[in-house]
Amino acid sequence: MQHCNKVIILLVWLSSSGFLNAQSITAKISNARINSSEFLWDVEVRCDGDWGGGNLNILGNCDLYFTLNELAFGFTLPTVQILQVELNSSNYQISTGRVSDFQCWINITLDPFGGGANFIPPLNEWATLFTVSLPIINADENSMLFWDETATGFSHFDNQPIEKIFLGDGDIPLTQSLAKFKVFLEGPYNTSTHQMNTTLNDNGLLPLISPYGEDPRTVDTIPTDIVDWVLVELREMATGPTVSSKSVFLRKDGYLVADDGIATDITLYAPDGNYYVVIKHRNHLAVMSTNTISLNAMTATLYDFTSSASQCYGAEGVRAIEPGVWGAWTGDADGTGFINSVDLNSCWRPDNGLGGYKRSDFDLSGFVNSVDLNRYWRINNGRGTSVN
Repeated sequence: MQHCNKVIILLVWLSSSGFLNAQSITAKISNARINSSEFLWDVEVRCDGDWGGGNLNILGNCDLYFTLNELAFGFTLPTVQILQVELNSSNYQISTGRVSDFQCWINITLDPFGGGANFIPPLNEWATLFTVSLPIINADENSMLFWDETATGFSHFDNQPIEKIFLGDGDIPLTQSLAKFKVFLEGPYNTSTHQMNTTLNDNGLLPLISPYGEDPRTVDTIPTDIVDWVLVELREMATGPTVSSKSVFLRKDGYLVADDGIATDITLYAPDGNYYVVIKHRNHLAVMSTNTISLNAMTATLYDFTSSASQCYGAEGVRAIEPGVWGAWTGDADGTGFINSVDLNSCWRPDNGLGGYKRSDFDLSGFVNSVDLNRYWRINNGRGTSVN
């Protein structure tokens, strides 16, 4: 059975500076995307013609009505967030309410305190105004977003002429794609076993909550043979924005696996298509596929980052960890994409001698000590990732 969210949006715009001349102001939803913890979409605005320059003053409400799919969102009203793009946080307020058992609404009031939520849009181009984030508890139950132009009711803060923007009928499919990946981390890799050590897991140090803010999901248990959490990201362009993120387990044989620690087919929330795949770890340099990979909802084809340096984007995107085997560089404790003195002075030195789940523990042994410094940081110092 397919579950849907009914979304109706009305935006109200008013130019506060310059002249309205041949101006046309339109808005749209774009880049609808989903991960295992939130449903996001962007609101874009476009100004065509000449408005005389200056800011666009945005007054009024953005009303979103939707049918609550309780399997996806839970049985309480979700907490909505605006992820700031062009608006100052003091220039909007968010409220939610329930119309009936299944019907809910979100109201985003722009410029509630007066003074204008100012925005300078480029002429004759689409520009993202803000991103809306709606948390979900089960992404598998949220398959489609619909919106139409049957919204009723809005308010604004003065009696001057306004431009009403209705978003037209349409639908954005939010489908799943299957993928299979293999990657090694230099730090825990053991050349005797040709696999990675699972010391953190063996000592109960792996957290039940993923350490990645892009998808901080929670599990009840950590399966055996798991090395650590990693983050998988999909991009349509090598230097483009992320369209899907998911936290998954990395098994000692290099395979990314599902929560049961067995299944190697990973579910990613993105439509069928061609994507660059990025694998991130909290203290190793990120790796990305050399070219796009075709993903679909029916079959998962293995992409192996360990088989050749040419599998990874950029020059020396991975290092040889034994003959014929490649892995991600370790030593990036602060996660900036560069291994340098900051990782040494701000991370390793304060943690030296400590145990636990530490980013400065470059070999994932559960202890920060001279091995992390001499065997890894000193050798890898100066390295950086080509993944932006």
